[in-house]
Amino acid sequence: MTEAGAGYLFVLLFVFLPLCMGVVAAVTGRGGTVPLGLCAVLSLAGALRLLAGEEEVRLVLLGSYGVELLLDRVAATFIFANAAVCLAVALHLRHGSAPSLLVPVMTMLSGTANAVFLSYDLFNIFVTVDLSTILGFLLIRMGRKPRQIWSSIKYLFVNNLGMIFYLLGCLDVYRQTGTFSLSVLSGAPLSAVVLLMGGLVVKGGLFLPGLWLPEAHGEADAPVSALLSGVVVKIGLAPLLRIAGENEAARGLLLVLGPAAALWGVCHALFEKDAKRLLAYHTLSQVGFIAAVPSVGHLYAAAHGLFKSWLFLSVGRLSNRRIAALSRETVSRSLWIALVLGSLAISGCPPLAGFGAKLRVMGGALPWQEPLLLLAAVGTAASFAKFLFLPRKGAPCVSKDAAEKDLPPVSPAGGMTVPSRGAGFEDVWLGAALFGMGLFLGGFEAKEIVKAVLVLGGGWGMFALLRGCSLQFSRSLETMENLVGVLVLFLAVALLGVRTWFF
Repeated sequence: MTEAGAGYLFVLLFVFLPLCMGVVAAVTGRGGTVPLGLCAVLSLAGALRLLAGEEEVRLVLLGSYGVELLLDRVAATFIFANAAVCLAVALHLRHGSAPSLLVPVMTMLSGTANAVFLSYDLFNIFVTVDLSTILGFLLIRMGRKPRQIWSSIKYLFVNNLGMIFYLLGCLDVYRQTGTFSLSVLSGAPLSAVVLLMGGLVVKGGLFLPGLWLPEAHGEADAPVSALLSGVVVKIGLAPLLRIAGENEAARGLLLVLGPAAALWGVCHALFEKDAKRLLAYHTLSQVGFIAAVPSVGHLYAAAHGLFKSWLFLSVGRLSNRRIAALSRETVSRSLWIALVLGSLAISGCPPLAGFGAKLRVMGGALPWQEPLLLLAAVGTAASFAKFLFLPRKGAPCVSKDAAEKDLPPVSPAGGMTVPSRGAGFEDVWLGAALFGMGLFLGGFEAKEIVKAVLVLGGGWGMFALLRGCSLQFSRSLETMENLVGVLVLFLAVALLGVRTWFF
């Protein structure tokens, strides 16, 4: 079979199959979690096949002005992470009940995300990212709690505003070059590049324009939060990394935003009292690691998808969201192990994937970036010490306050429920994937292991010092009107900075 023929088969497997199966499942109302799980397994197989080979396939669909696709190792890495997270979510949902449209929408979102990862032209990225925003809105809204409804509206409004700026940049590039291909971005106008980056920075949750993220991820039901953090955020990041690979100004912007975002998210997470919002703020921080070194950002994105989805699914099974209340209760041993492994992975403990991913980022960081990222890594270890030192016992704990449950019992208004239980197949799968990816990334040299241990020790020491601190950051920037203002201000400052650096 020719490379083009193989490429078309991969597109059918990664994009059209999940979209079709999601639509059929939505119409028929049958299948349970099978569509999501089956598409995830097939996508995993296809992604591993692409990663095993060295070939790079470019496709142009529908003629010379059609959709340009690139099947390479970067796309395959993002597709692998998408499939791994979707498989874990499908396994998790087998244990409870959920709205009938939840799995079909998740399946369609999986195919849409793959379409973004494969896209190599600006307009197709706009269309697929916009579709993913609508599907993400439906997933957050599906919980039907008042706070979830408001969070979904804010998510939809802010992300669509960002994509309006992206579309303006997209049209400006076309006006100047006569094509939407990313390959022409090296000579694109700086104003167009800033508009493109601004829209994708919002979608990817990078730094201040991504402050819609803590509320949306914190209020959504745990399986939805796992998908939002593990997959949806990467829908904005993958095109950012592609653009940075083609345009020097875009790369320079990410080099600055990455460390700033890593520290910004950690500062909020260190003093956060709510377990899910802590994870959401750390998505803001981990996105900074992905953006700081664009050449290896796809590897860190894949590792982040694994450990952050595991953490969201595990926290969703806790009896309480308040960390102070959890410290007075007990957690089942199997759930505690899942939390510990996920926390160690995100903190960069060998031999888990977070260690190798952080090592790749640190190895590619500029001299001025390295101390900032190292400080963010220490803060990450301090934040997740809150889960490491939770009291534990052999049986699942049940909160006396039903209002504190992250996944409440099903009501006439809808929602989902996952019963209190020990380890499940999703824990086994994500644990194995984290160990496997950690071995693949390697880097187990003595000095690197010692450095990782010192970072963990420094983080745990910081946790001990800050344990009684009652500081709480203001959430005023997360309001709708302030998010809009922050986005406009960010675009103005970014444009000024880019013109200063490159002229």
